[in-house]
Amino acid sequence: MQAALKALGPSGNIFTIRLFRPREKAMNPLQFVREAQSLVHRDSAGKLLASAEWRRLDARTIEVFHTYVDDSLRGQGAGNQLLDAMEKLAAQEGWNVRASCPFAQRRFSVA
Repeated sequence: MQAALKALGPSGNIFTIRLFRPREKAMNPLQFVREAQSLVHRDSAGKLLASAEWRRLDARTIEVFHTYVDDSLRGQGAGNQLLDAMEKLAAQEGWNVRASCPFAQRRFSVA
């Protein structure tokens, strides 16, 4: 996506500022595995590439307090895939989800 702003400079000249927003690159679906109170995606060498961590607030409610996506996956939709997987797990477990992590708050209620 590209946008442009017209601005008036201090000397009265009009100039254009171009704004670019990089598009998300299409990527293959990531596989997430539950490890204790987190969902993780690791590469073949075991390096952590994406994760969501939570804690129980009560028997039916969890709080997602931290998400992580490695720089190598940023801007490709990995964070959205992570939240999709978290949402699916919560539905399977019958959990209500709250979030204190700013990224997770885009999808879940604020804790």
